[in-house]
Amino acid sequence: MAITRRSFTTRALALASIPAADAAQRKRIHRMGSATTAVYSPAVQWGNLLFLSGKGSGTAPDPTDIRSCTNHVLDAFAKELSNAGSSIENVLKVTVYLQRPEDVPAMNEVFAQHFPKDPPARTTIITRTPHPTLLEMDLIAGI
Repeated sequence: MAITRRSFTTRALALASIPAADAAQRKRIHRMGSATTAVYSPAVQWGNLLFLSGKGSGTAPDPTDIRSCTNHVLDAFAKELSNAGSSIENVLKVTVYLQRPEDVPAMNEVFAQHFPKDPPARTTIITRTPHPTLLEMDLIAGI
């Protein structure tokens, strides 16, 4: 369906007419314990979707081993998902940021262990992360 000026205006007016209370109920911030961040929210719920901010592997038991890093990040996400009323089984999309392309096979092994059935959609990007970590991930899940 082509979007015309009239249909765009009609949709914009319909969105603008949503009562403020309804709009506020759609967005909810989830935090673990007393954790707060000044510039971003760790988890944002919009309706039945949950958007989790990136987590790095800098505090993994062995921050130089990609398997340890991958387990560490996915375990942290599992706890955060549980805190927000979801679970690892409800993950829809994961974005993985790796420092080294040679880490992809080992990361894939651990990833498959966490998502043995119906794995989520995933994008893997080889890049420098803002922190000195081998791996960072963010994800989207259903609730």
